[in-house]
Amino acid sequence: MKKYLSVFMIYVRSSFYKFVLLLTAMAAVQTALFLRMPEKIHKHTNMTHKFMGVEETLQGSGLFIVFGVAFVLLTVILCYAGCELSGKQGYTLRRLRIKENKVFLMQFSANTMFYAMFWFCEIVIIRFLMQLYLKDVPEEIYTNQMLMLSFYRNDFLGALLPLSDTVNLVRNIIWIFAMGASSALFPYLQRRGKIAFSLLIMTAIVLVGFAAGDSAGTKALPAVWAVLIIISSLWRTMRGDYDEKEA
Repeated sequence: MKKYLSVFMIYVRSSFYKFVLLLTAMAAVQTALFLRMPEKIHKHTNMTHKFMGVEETLQGSGLFIVFGVAFVLLTVILCYAGCELSGKQGYTLRRLRIKENKVFLMQFSANTMFYAMFWFCEIVIIRFLMQLYLKDVPEEIYTNQMLMLSFYRNDFLGALLPLSDTVNLVRNIIWIFAMGASSALFPYLQRRGKIAFSLLIMTAIVLVGFAAGDSAGTKALPAVWAVLIIISSLWRTMRGDYDEKEA
């Protein structure tokens, strides 16, 4: 168990500080864009329209674009941790006397953890920005239920945190595991001179999925693809064909 934990910690340590810097940058940019919204509204509208709904303010700030860019950068960071480029990542891992398919599982676990934390931190950032919004808005124009209702009225917020949408909630959980699997498969194949196109497909599914329609079928379809990608990633690594060739 100790040697598996060692591999897991290799991936955690190699990405943790970059992950923290990425989150800090994302939070700073999203906060700056959000705080600029009242000024932009004031320039283009009269004072009676200065205070728009919180979900409209968040949408107009372009927070989804920042989230999408940060999501892609996180994927690059997590993939780089296992790729054998200028260093000797593959040699280091082989010295631990752990089969490559077990190494894949350790990176799969670490990457899934990072994606889950990224998702959670974005929710915290959004909630913080909502509190900033309430400080500047007169009490008579909002109710106690306004923040909760925002997650029902806005597509991005609703996709990020489905409060009563079970399909979206399950879909998000599956997406997190699918991104963990595909981002771990990418360096696994890269060390063998191959390309994991499933990572590109999965990344596109997540980003485009936020703009999916309201029907349960439309929401469930990306989750089905994600499940297939998880199964495919596990099947390609657990067979052990590559390990036997390298033994």
